[in-house]
Amino acid sequence: MSQRSRCQNTILLITLTLTLLILTSCSGGSGSTPQDALSAMKEAQSGTEGIVTRTVPNYLPSVIFDGQQLSLMMEVKNKGSTNVEPQDCFIHVTGFDHNIIPGGLDVPRSCGDNYGTLDGKNIYNLDGSFNQLVMESSTINLPIGVNEYSPNLVVDTCYRYTSTATATVCIDPQNYNFETSQQACTPGAVSLGGGQGGPVGISYVGVTMAGHRATFDINVQSFGGGTVLSNSAEIQNCGFNNWNFEDLNRVIYSVRFGNGQPLDCKPRDGLVRLAGNNGKIICSAEVPSGAAYETPLIIDLSYGYKTSTTQSVRIVRTPE
Repeated sequence: MSQRSRCQNTILLITLTLTLLILTSCSGGSGSTPQDALSAMKEAQSGTEGIVTRTVPNYLPSVIFDGQQLSLMMEVKNKGSTNVEPQDCFIHVTGFDHNIIPGGLDVPRSCGDNYGTLDGKNIYNLDGSFNQLVMESSTINLPIGVNEYSPNLVVDTCYRYTSTATATVCIDPQNYNFETSQQACTPGAVSLGGGQGGPVGISYVGVTMAGHRATFDINVQSFGGGTVLSNSAEIQNCGFNNWNFEDLNRVIYSVRFGNGQPLDCKPRDGLVRLAGNNGKIICSAEVPSGAAYETPLIIDLSYGYKTSTTQSVRIVRTPE
């Protein structure tokens, strides 16, 4: 084989190899098929968690001597589907005597300190994002005559979040027609268990028909085990609980059909109040004549949320 032929074969082999690599890389990953993309999208938009905070194990010594500093490492994960800006999430440590543990341990910190936006889950990253913060005191000072101090630190996390639920509902303007012909669907309750990528979401949507008027009974639920706050509540100093009645258990909502058509909803101020972790939205709309059909009903929620965790600390006097 001539030198020229060998060069041509080599170039052809390299070209084929690169083409194969490109085709292989394009066929992998989330969304390589419509089924994969749909599965990833459902997972990204489901779940009942938002911001999750914990103290990193083994970072804090089991015993701390006075004269040392107290240092906590916090891990903050966004396990929901909302991107959270630094000004919309804060960590606040309380539960200790500032005369014994002075300094900046109790200074609220943004969840996004030295990181920026905490991205939520999406089809390309189903784990969300996370950040780590180190929170430190200055030198610990045990009072004279006190040999041990063991406070139970409370770590509060407050943040603003959103959730969007989409329920496929049946509309049948002829629901009470006695004709027995086959219909596309039958109006009834739609379960939305599993959450919508946040600690507050929609658990079910009930559907009833009265002629050409469809009525929807929408149940808003707190799934996360924390405290629901108004989206406008002050969250930076959330460990102090300086909220009034209007700051608690308030969720802003809007409801629309898939084509953008709004509905007539109550409460009329666009604010649903939760009691016992549940709240009701009742919406209705006139629908045109015709056969039964299914259509998406979209519910947007906006709220604040507070979660708490504890960390035990043991401080002893330094032996002399």
